[in-house]
Amino acid sequence: MADRLDLAIKRTQAAIRAAVRERAATFATRPRVRASERACRVCGCTQDHACVTDDGPCAWVEADLCSAWARDIRTLDAIVRAGLGETEKLLRRMLRQRSRPNG
Repeated sequence: MADRLDLAIKRTQAAIRAAVRERAATFATRPRVRASERACRVCGCTQDHACVTDDGPCAWVEADLCSAWARDIRTLDAIVRAGLGETEKLLRRMLRQRSRPNG
């Protein structure tokens, strides 16, 4: 069981790293922003330097998150939740097996 747990964790981590690398590669490096300027927590875009996607320039969906990244952040959250869900299932199985009488 421990091997399956390790595998589930490694797959989740690899999927997250791949998704972040892929998405980050689609944007150019953003200019440094002033501390008082509103900026996206993921890519650093600002009101004056928006991300440009296939759908046009990004917009604010949260105080510190642009629309270009919102879907990806939700996707990454879903990947993490799926990985955690699988991990939880494996842990519950392990606990059930340990609690069974040996007789």
